[in-house]
Amino acid sequence: MKTTQQNTVLSNMHRRRTRAGRGLSLSALFVKTALVIAACAIAACAIAACATAAYRGLGAPDDTIPFSSQVRHGQLSNGLTYFILPNAKPENRAYLTLAIKAGSVDEDDNEQGLAHFVEHMAFNGTERFPELQLLDYLRSLGMRFGAHANAYTSYDETVYSIEVPVETVAGRKIIPDKALAIIDDWAAAVLFTEKDVVEERAIIMEEYRARLSAQDRVQQQVLPVIYRDSKYKDRRPIGLPEIFMEAPASRLKDFYQKWYRRENMAVILVGDFDEEALEASLEEHLGWRNPPGGELPQRDGYPLAPPEKNRFEAKVITDEEWGPTSVSIYYKQPPRKNSDTLSGYREDLTRRLMFQILNTRFAEKQEDVETPFTGAYSGLAAWGSSPETEFLIFAGSAKEGRSRETLRDLLAEKERARRYGFTKEEIERAKSEMRAGLERLAAEKDKIESGRFESELIDYYLRGGSVAGIEWEVNTSTALLPHITADDLKKTFASFFRYDDVTVFVVANENERESLPLETDIEAAVAEASRARVARPENRAAKGSLLAARPQPGRIIAETPDAETGAAHLELDNGARVLLMPTQNKNDEILLSALSKGGYAAAGTDRLISARLASDLLSVSGAGRYSLNELLKLLAGKQSSVSYYAGVNTRMLSGSTTVKDATTLFELLHLVWTEPRLDEKAVKAYVDRMKTSLKREKENPDQYFFNELQKTLAPGDPYHAPLESEDLDRISLSDAREFADFSRNPADWTFVFTGNIDIPAFKSLIETYLASIPRREASLNSFTNIPLNRPTGSKTINKGKEARTTVYIGYFVPAAVTERAALSALALGGYLEIYLNDLIRERLGGVYSLGVNASLDPIGEGGLSGELSLELFFYCDPERAAELSAEIHTQITRLAAGSIDREMFGKAVEAMVKEWEEGMQQNGYIAGRYAQYLTIYDWPLSTLSVRDATLRTLTPDDVLQTARALSRRGPFTFMMEPEARMR
Repeated sequence: MKTTQQNTVLSNMHRRRTRAGRGLSLSALFVKTALVIAACAIAACAIAACATAAYRGLGAPDDTIPFSSQVRHGQLSNGLTYFILPNAKPENRAYLTLAIKAGSVDEDDNEQGLAHFVEHMAFNGTERFPELQLLDYLRSLGMRFGAHANAYTSYDETVYSIEVPVETVAGRKIIPDKALAIIDDWAAAVLFTEKDVVEERAIIMEEYRARLSAQDRVQQQVLPVIYRDSKYKDRRPIGLPEIFMEAPASRLKDFYQKWYRRENMAVILVGDFDEEALEASLEEHLGWRNPPGGELPQRDGYPLAPPEKNRFEAKVITDEEWGPTSVSIYYKQPPRKNSDTLSGYREDLTRRLMFQILNTRFAEKQEDVETPFTGAYSGLAAWGSSPETEFLIFAGSAKEGRSRETLRDLLAEKERARRYGFTKEEIERAKSEMRAGLERLAAEKDKIESGRFESELIDYYLRGGSVAGIEWEVNTSTALLPHITADDLKKTFASFFRYDDVTVFVVANENERESLPLETDIEAAVAEASRARVARPENRAAKGSLLAARPQPGRIIAETPDAETGAAHLELDNGARVLLMPTQNKNDEILLSALSKGGYAAAGTDRLISARLASDLLSVSGAGRYSLNELLKLLAGKQSSVSYYAGVNTRMLSGSTTVKDATTLFELLHLVWTEPRLDEKAVKAYVDRMKTSLKREKENPDQYFFNELQKTLAPGDPYHAPLESEDLDRISLSDAREFADFSRNPADWTFVFTGNIDIPAFKSLIETYLASIPRREASLNSFTNIPLNRPTGSKTINKGKEARTTVYIGYFVPAAVTERAALSALALGGYLEIYLNDLIRERLGGVYSLGVNASLDPIGEGGLSGELSLELFFYCDPERAAELSAEIHTQITRLAAGSIDREMFGKAVEAMVKEWEEGMQQNGYIAGRYAQYLTIYDWPLSTLSVRDATLRTLTPDDVLQTARALSRRGPFTFMMEPEARMR
């Protein structure tokens, strides 16, 4: 279970209200915000003229956006709101959500943390599912806790979600009654036994402990500034230990009964089911009555203070464990209005174009070695419930010692856009990319994942806005987009500075304190920016074609059908192997996964760093005649991409495209293969950015732990060692180029294409662009033998200020690679994940979560020689680290001796089957595994097609045998204790 916490303090310390990537509406793709529309003060005749010119007959500016006709919605007799949306992707799955308009901001002073605590208790026991029977039931369906059953508590809401397989009854697909009973019990029948409450306190304390970090410490200084004059500043969702560790069960139950009221929640049901039958059954399944507790308290929202004219505040924060310096500028905005109208929708489109252009400018600047930041962005973020208050944010990650310059650059880009707006080329490029996205969305409207629709409906219920449906939004956006002008964008951007309520944060490592600006310096820089000279943006249009000339085609010399899968095996005259696997998973998606044996280990130790980073250096340099920025401009509006990566012992290439842009994908492949580019200026800028990042990694305890672990697990092995800042000084462009050239023999590679493939058309493209790549004499098609001298015993390091120990336990043994052995390893990992989390988390209260991974990975020629491994990871109380580690080893020893819970084993296998079912509906899953089978394992493609049947032949003895093999060599335990416990 998760609380909404921060990933990065200055960009995600709140639940960002952007809806990127959700498919029910294009609101999912655009920043869902709107300003007060000035047209409301214009005369009626002028409004009509505006509608004709700007809205192209779609309606009047203040017309409300229609609600999607595909969504059934309403209220039950008990007041419960419901939304039902049938959706066939993924097949035979349903997503069930209970959303409650109550979160940490609704807590009284003596309840801080109880909204989150109640969420935990909902998984511990309900009337029909006492004592963790809820999780047992979901696991019996193949659902994994976390992946398919989870919840979160935020400031304003609590949301529970489960994903379940549907059942077919009398020819109709239905959600299992028992799954609906879970939602019913969560809403009205959670148990709060004294025993469960006491035991859960320890788990919540471990969740609190797991989040302790520099980020958390900085957040506690930032939030009071952002949330000034608001209840939010004192209501972090995780709460206060002194309250949640002492609160009695009665107080939790009181909070539950006060806020979990039928009129304060909604059920959202999305999936592959009969929606008519489901709606008819809702009264029967979800017609509970409210628990005792009186009427729902008045909840008018908790708005932040409105922006104040010319208000300024700066805060410089340092922490000895902080990473690269963050510089962020916040411009506070008034509450939004009209976001659910046609004018608000047009404003959304305008804003998305604007931020797309601004962020492209930042991306282009970071490719210049003189730029003081390693990355920057601009966007809108919202806090609060109703009405919402937004902030326009400009943020950058400064290079070492360059925070002052980063602040000036951010302010200069803000001024450039405010004074001069955006160029014709920038606007057309952004529109082209948006049109391509619209086309893709329209093509895939019946193949969008249910989870994305679920998120959109949750957001709609909790925060309002619109749910118009894909068809309306594609048509409306297509009609509006051509008529959004440069003047519209400039006016929209200028409107953000009506108040100039500005807050600036500079957050840095303590070691950089001397180079940081004072708060008075920051105020002076902000004031000076409005008077400073700023150059106009340049109008640089991309010209030319990817390839100077069409290649002379090669030939397909052999074609062999794969009888079991329907794939086509092709052999090219340059030695390359190609597999074409048409699927119906998407309407307009084509994915490429290419693989070759041989990685940067083949370069030897002298040229290791250059070879290891060669793929990155090529990527930042562009290709052929074009720099990276020129290439991106040239590809604007094209839905094609290619990326290359070299690992220790393999090389990989991935790509994606649509049917319309398939030729572009092949042109890119040919270009990056035959005309790789290493640009000295681009490489220098990349190295400069990386040095800042790598240097500060050492200050972060978590990163320090993983770096030290990596060194310890492969002692004396330079190929698996973590990259250090000093390594960057050893980069040689000539060595990188030599390795890149050595890697480009097409005869080493297998190319797998999956998706909406027209085989005859593809064969023509393959002959023109792949078969035409010259074959090289040099070959890298083999593994480099690297002895892995795994340690045993234990090692402890000390790092970090917080009272938290990080624990890693690893078992490693050599093993022959077979399909059954590999699946047995995965089954062992799945079994232990369930078993150990039930024991170590639920019964012992020792951890918030325990990560388990078991695998059999090939390391030798042909994939036949491999390493069997079992790895476990967790955070815990320093006083319990030894006890918990010993208990885990004891349980693995018992397993190896033959003690296994057969019912739990069955749940682990069922989860693997369900994951396979999901994967087979994903083109990327199929392409990646086919590439591995053909290149590394030499397994038939049908291995994947019948994997569910193979999984069901696994027995407990397979897991026991795997556990015995691992236990033959003692574990290695690696701990990081806080510095205060240094001996």
